[in-house]
Amino acid sequence: MRMNPRVFFFTALFVAVLTSPPVPSVAAPAPDVLPEVPADHVAKIRAALPSPAPAPETPRRILLFWRCEGFYHSAIPWANRAIQEMGAMNKAWTCAVSKDMAVFTPERLAEYDVVVFNSTTRLQPTDEQLQALLDFVRGGGGIVGIHAATDNFYSDPEAAQMMGGLFNKHPWHFKGMWSFVLDDPGHRLNQAFEELTFEASDEIYQFKDPYSRERVRVLTRVDLSQASNLEVQGRERDDLDHAITWVRSEGSGRVFYFGFGHNNAIYWNRPLMRHLYDGLRFAAGDLEVDTTPSAQRDDLDRIAGWAYEQSRMPFERLRIRWNEADDAGRAKLEDQFTEALRNTRSTLDGRREICRLLGHSGSERACAALAEALRHPDLRDEACIALGVHPSAEADAALVDFLADSGDAHAISVINAAGRRRVNAAVPQLARRLASEDEALVKASSYALATIASPPAIETLMEAYTAEENSILEPALLDAAYRLAEAGSAENARRLFEGLTGRGSPQSRAAALPGLVSLRGREMIPDLFKALREGSDPVAETAARILPELLTPSTVRPLARTLDSLPDDRVPMALEVLARVAPDETLPILRSMLDTDEPSSASMALAIIGRFGEREDLARCFDWAAHEDEGASGPAREVLSYDHLPGTDKFLLKKLDPDTAPEDTALAIELLSKREHPELLDRLRDPAWYDDHITASAALNALKEHATRDDLGPVIQLFFAVNNRTAPKLAGVIRKIAQEYKDQKAVLDGYRRALDHAREMHSTARMRILMQLVDYLDIPAHLKGEAWMALIRECEDKALRLEAIQLLARSAPSASALDFISGLHGDADLTAVIERAHRSIEKALSGPPELTASHGGGTLKALFTPETEDRWTSHQSREPGMWLLIDFRVPRRVGSITLDASGSKNDFPNQYEVYTDDEQEASAAPRLRGEGSTVTKIDLGGVETQFVKIVNQSEAHQWWSIHDLRIDGESLSSMKNHDAGK
Repeated sequence: MRMNPRVFFFTALFVAVLTSPPVPSVAAPAPDVLPEVPADHVAKIRAALPSPAPAPETPRRILLFWRCEGFYHSAIPWANRAIQEMGAMNKAWTCAVSKDMAVFTPERLAEYDVVVFNSTTRLQPTDEQLQALLDFVRGGGGIVGIHAATDNFYSDPEAAQMMGGLFNKHPWHFKGMWSFVLDDPGHRLNQAFEELTFEASDEIYQFKDPYSRERVRVLTRVDLSQASNLEVQGRERDDLDHAITWVRSEGSGRVFYFGFGHNNAIYWNRPLMRHLYDGLRFAAGDLEVDTTPSAQRDDLDRIAGWAYEQSRMPFERLRIRWNEADDAGRAKLEDQFTEALRNTRSTLDGRREICRLLGHSGSERACAALAEALRHPDLRDEACIALGVHPSAEADAALVDFLADSGDAHAISVINAAGRRRVNAAVPQLARRLASEDEALVKASSYALATIASPPAIETLMEAYTAEENSILEPALLDAAYRLAEAGSAENARRLFEGLTGRGSPQSRAAALPGLVSLRGREMIPDLFKALREGSDPVAETAARILPELLTPSTVRPLARTLDSLPDDRVPMALEVLARVAPDETLPILRSMLDTDEPSSASMALAIIGRFGEREDLARCFDWAAHEDEGASGPAREVLSYDHLPGTDKFLLKKLDPDTAPEDTALAIELLSKREHPELLDRLRDPAWYDDHITASAALNALKEHATRDDLGPVIQLFFAVNNRTAPKLAGVIRKIAQEYKDQKAVLDGYRRALDHAREMHSTARMRILMQLVDYLDIPAHLKGEAWMALIRECEDKALRLEAIQLLARSAPSASALDFISGLHGDADLTAVIERAHRSIEKALSGPPELTASHGGGTLKALFTPETEDRWTSHQSREPGMWLLIDFRVPRRVGSITLDASGSKNDFPNQYEVYTDDEQEASAAPRLRGEGSTVTKIDLGGVETQFVKIVNQSEAHQWWSIHDLRIDGESLSSMKNHDAGK
């Protein structure tokens, strides 16, 4: 059939029509005077104060310094008040409050014992002021940092190291409830906490250099054993070391950092207030605590607070110490290990690892400690592992003693350990448990006996099995039999195998059969023939797998003579054996079975012939593939679809000749499709295949299964060449394969050419197919709209125009669509549809956008609230590539976008780029570039777009924040039905 040149020219352009893909924080400035804490909050603070410690002889003087050059934390007055109330309990200290940098002189600082940096931010001291501060602390003064005190000294390495670290994002936001763990449970400042873990709701920082355990003594940290803590956005430390509070020495002075304090409620959290109170006393010199850096602590102290997500280096160092120590050194280490194991304030993770360390010791002391740990339910598994490798006879005795005087509820791990050690003395205790009603206990005991594999253990297993024929014991007996056979104890192994093949379950008999054959060899052939004929299915299948390894063409003949007497379900197994041993003698038997008209006989033969047949068997297989009996046609189709009979492809391709019956042609197409033959799709481009409904159905199925983007052009040609009955089905094929294309710019031209050709054919039906096909495709809405607007302009069929108008309003509303609809005219029916479409598009254009951001997505909802103090913020310092994406949901005209950061000091991009729909690809140039300010107005000149992406191009310590986002002067908070993004 010759293709119309217009169709040929249209095809290349229309491909693109059908295949376009879809388009894809805030505080007010610091006040001059701090506000008062409400009376009810003061009462809460007082109620949470710790019991006062004895007051020093001379009251201390504390400077509460709160200057904020960056972010101002509104909880600062609450922290000041809490510290003032602590001092007032017994007149231990008095406080002065200041934000004046002039206080940092040697003379002024000499008036104080402690300087508290109360959430100060971005301080910029002069060189003289900085030196005065460092001299103060190094000369014996105290420093306490609260929360944002680490958000300072970015250009002053000495001061940053004095504080202990620098702020690097706060992945744990202030509204969350987070879990924490004592890093150093025995430390004096951690006596505030009754448990090893606790929870609090607060904003938690992570830190960067100079933070290091080589320089600070960590007290508390984020509990990363909790998935909610581990999986937060923005957490970056690969070492999983997220400290919250710490102490350190700086010269003769003392530093305590308290990372909590963003939320007001922290200051009536009783344990945390005791922690802060003790830290203040330490800083003042009234409480002596250990400030040895965490990395220098004794490794045994460290593992007392260890958790599995932390570094294993302490244990590696202990192992090195063990290997290098002499007998006296090892004895000392064992004493330390056992002491740490018995310390109930140590974490369970740490105590479990200590069990493993003790497992490598050969002493009675270590064995006694592990025997004691056996009695602890939470340590039993690790103690069993350790005793399993402990190089002493005392370990055997410990396991046996436990089994003798303990119940069965907690015995399984101990039984496993006794099995691994092959403790023959445990056999009586294991024998007793074989009679238990607990299946898990019986299985564990039987496997332990099988592993021990001593004569008493094997006798115990066999006696229990013979007495009750308990199938639960069979896996262990099998294990023991194969162990004995591998060890060369053939007689004992044979005894077990024969016992299982004689009385075991079908699965156990089948599993034991190869072991018995390995011991007896060819003398098992009669038994295997019998198993194939009379055994259960698992046994017969196993026999059929083994027999070809033992038989020869001469010894297989008795099996051939018994085919007629075999049960029907065993004939395929026997044929498989015959074909593998003597294929030349078996093929005539298989062919005779195919030449009968018995589907059951044919299906047996077909199961074998696919792997051993020859070219002459193809016709027989094809005939049976076309048979109405599925029991035979199914195996035949499998042979022709997947097996490798010689000449299959050529045979099936010949069935595509025009003189072949349609049913045979359709079957050949189906089989070639399953074989993924490379010539098939080329053959199916001929429109003649689609004249007959039988061959058309098979051809369409093959196209839908295998056609790719390279086949799309020819398939579209077929769309205009086939009959009206086939065209809608072919449109489904086009829809499936069209998604791979990305050339959106050719969409409109190609669609118009398609409509031209459909009009020339006087085919409203095909125009409707084209219209619906575009609706199904996952292409940008504005391209769908352009396609449907072209149809509405050029189509003369009223019903089709009405349908296209409704599709345009429903699936592709845009500013251009609204203009188009406004210019349409028609009769009453058309006018009613136009008016409804106009209202629908106007509603879509008036809705609020959806927002997404590369950082701080959880705060985007703030931009839809009328409160100006709410904000969206990036939650971290600005860096190039940060972005905010505005999705209007439908293409609309945008004149300007205003980013108002008036409530946040300097939190705006110094340089930015703006991308719209056409610039979404990474390689595209931005629509415009600009420089930001506190109120940044971006003029887009009325561009029609669905997406506007604003990308920060500057780097700064400040965050990126927006308090109010306005579209053409209208604030998002005034838009109805708002919906913040991700």
